[in-house]
Amino acid sequence: MNKIWICIILIFTIVNVYSLTLDEAIEIGFENSPIIKSASQNLEQTKWDYYQSTFELFPTANLNASYTKYDPSIGINTENNKSYGIQASQTLFAGGKIWLNKKTKQNLYKASKENFSLKKIELLSEIENKFFNALEKKQYVLIAENEYNNAVTNEQIAQIRYNNGSLTEAELFRMKAQTVNKKVNNIQAKTNLLTAVIDLKNTLGIKDDVIPEDINEDVFEENMFNVYEWDMEQINKFVEDISQLSLSENTSLKVYQLNIKNVKNQLTMATGNFLPTVNLSYSKSYAKTNLEDDYSDSSTLMLNASIPILPFGNNLSSYLKNKANLRKNEFDYTTTENTISLNARSTALAWVSAIQTAKSAELSLEYAKKSWQQMNQRYKNGIISSSEMLDADIMLSNANVQYVTSRYNILRNKANLKKLLDIESDEEFIKLVIN
Repeated sequence: MNKIWICIILIFTIVNVYSLTLDEAIEIGFENSPIIKSASQNLEQTKWDYYQSTFELFPTANLNASYTKYDPSIGINTENNKSYGIQASQTLFAGGKIWLNKKTKQNLYKASKENFSLKKIELLSEIENKFFNALEKKQYVLIAENEYNNAVTNEQIAQIRYNNGSLTEAELFRMKAQTVNKKVNNIQAKTNLLTAVIDLKNTLGIKDDVIPEDINEDVFEENMFNVYEWDMEQINKFVEDISQLSLSENTSLKVYQLNIKNVKNQLTMATGNFLPTVNLSYSKSYAKTNLEDDYSDSSTLMLNASIPILPFGNNLSSYLKNKANLRKNEFDYTTTENTISLNARSTALAWVSAIQTAKSAELSLEYAKKSWQQMNQRYKNGIISSSEMLDADIMLSNANVQYVTSRYNILRNKANLKKLLDIESDEEFIKLVIN
């Protein structure tokens, strides 16, 4: 245990560790994230894919030229043949496939834009959550260190009281056990902090040793608004508003809607397999041999139409497959919609609960501190037993943990709500709550 504790201390003291603010963490995370870079390239790819599909609506044209030289040994008087020309063609009708393909590519481009926005919001939420988690663990270290120091002091007092006969040996051993237990808790708290910092560094894509910078206490108060005074009617209205906003603003649902549009396009394209295809082509060519003085020209205008007959079974299977796929996506969309609505409701309730709990936890901690101070003084004076002192320790420890947890739950649940509502800035979220 001592070795583990020493290693942790060395990591945070000997190695150069620099303080990292939340804004700096967000900036570094966005700069280094391979997920954001990949989404950006996917956006670029789908953009040019969409442009390509647009160009397919226009005619195609080719210039061609040829030169043929003949071998005199084959008995042909002509020594060479020269020709050049132009060919152009335009698909007039293909069952709507070309136009629908363009619309499909356009929807994929739009979906890529939404997905890029989604990836940014997801990364922002992840960074905020892991930053707050590391800060929370940092507070637990301070609590654990303070509790360990108090336990050492109380053990020393217990030893004095035992020596003068005012404390039993069993009570002395209880205080010694409490000291060891708090030492273990202290080591575990430092280990949890180190793990949380490593997790944050992995998300940010950095190797430097960092420690999250404490948040100003005003931030907690600013995020409470007057929510702790809300009654059930106000809470229910807020939860319902958040649920409705999540359904209209959530990027995942927007992407799903675009995917359903594409499935509908595929179904229509499958229907087009039963329709005729009509093409118009035109060619103009010029040719001459060495025996001729001038080029002779020829032109061709051709309208070509074809209608598919076989394989009929393949076309029918393609239609039925896409029809089933459309129904599946519509059912999946409903399921996703319900899941997002439920998540929005539960997250909104968790945020409100964290604020109301934080206010109660603040008052509970204040009373627990006053009670502990009085009990500790009485313990020092030999008025109360070690059991009563240990009860006061437990009460203060629980109040400290509840206080810290509730405050960081406010920030974590706010980050989760911003993610569900596609909100990037705190200012937008504040406007939402105030309105």
